[in-house]
Amino acid sequence: MARRFTRDCHELGITIHGTFVLGLPGETRETIEETIRFAREINPHTIQVSLAAPYPGTELYRQAVENGWLDRGNAELVDDHGVQIAPLHYPGLSRDAAQPGDDDAAPARGRRVLPVHAPTGDAAVDLVIGGHASPAPR
Repeated sequence: MARRFTRDCHELGITIHGTFVLGLPGETRETIEETIRFAREINPHTIQVSLAAPYPGTELYRQAVENGWLDRGNAELVDDHGVQIAPLHYPGLSRDAAQPGDDDAAPARGRRVLPVHAPTGDAAVDLVIGGHASPAPR
């Protein structure tokens, strides 16, 4: 249904903003890669990628504490610069696997900031999630 919807929007000239969440329970490196492929396929004009955030008092927080997914030593949801961090880890998926970073092992690249004249569509997906594209010059 989402593929049909986005195809129709492209044909009608309707701008698409893709919003994705990484690191929810059950996430694996494979599902992260599947999300990246899906984002490229639907080719949104803009994209937002967030990390699962276990806020105290939420069901996700309760599950994380009960199952030992929450790294209490690193339970902050943002770093000193206000950038979202991944405090959750699952069997087969470390907190660093969904954590934005500079090493090639991390599939998510949430620390990239898009300039005013940033690429759109597939290039934006690469820049935000894949980390492969370079921002357009200002």
